[in-house]
Amino acid sequence: MNEGSLFAVENLGFAYGETKVLHDISCQLYPGCFYGVVGPNGCGKTTLVDLLCGCKQPATGDIRLRGRALANFGKRELARQLALVPQEFDIGFDFTVEEMVMMGRHPHIGRFQAPTAADWDKAWAAMVSLGIETLADRPLASLSGGQKQRAIVARALAQDTPALFFDEATASLDIHHALRIFNIARRLARQGRMVLAVIHDLNLAAAFCDHLLVMKDGRLFAQGEADTVLTADVIEEVFETQAEVVWDAFSDALRISYRYFDAI
Repeated sequence: MNEGSLFAVENLGFAYGETKVLHDISCQLYPGCFYGVVGPNGCGKTTLVDLLCGCKQPATGDIRLRGRALANFGKRELARQLALVPQEFDIGFDFTVEEMVMMGRHPHIGRFQAPTAADWDKAWAAMVSLGIETLADRPLASLSGGQKQRAIVARALAQDTPALFFDEATASLDIHHALRIFNIARRLARQGRMVLAVIHDLNLAAAFCDHLLVMKDGRLFAQGEADTVLTADVIEEVFETQAEVVWDAFSDALRISYRYFDAI
């Protein structure tokens, strides 16, 4: 592992049966950095996140967290190191918002112990940061899809871990709440967390991420800072879409514009 890195990934591979979906992925993930994972549908983005979070085991290669094999972490120990906002979340019981968010504190609470005042404070702060404190007593079943998603994000924030993963966490949100979550993520990275997000919107990725991992066909096609990676040539090669990439003074970030219609 390179000195200072939180995660070290070397020659990572994964397959579903006989179908290989990840090939020779190698990268270093550092504290204090907001990483974006971009690429077309089916290129392996979610599988990569699942492997990094210990939800799946690699077929080949190695993942190390703080220099230690990820597979050697127990579930509770790992939950104190990383939090995941998954692409899909199956809620088997009709918890209230507050109960859902407090689940993020469970890895830090001893067996047979009750949450402390500090645990409740962290859960409440997470709800306030996402503007859902007024929904605290509402059952999740009574919420809109976007409200549920914000509750799940708040749960991950309350977990208060060194690493935070988002798998398309803003896909069901309007632009205000999507920007709110990305601003929170960027602030956490500035405070020393490692944040990694799967993002479909290249403009959001360019605006918020420090470092991008561009995937194609289960491989890392490119990685680096947004302004060096998100070029018109890379976008056309990876997404099969013509694009123009310029600096936008209003957003103070790269702006990607697309050619929407085929030439006649």
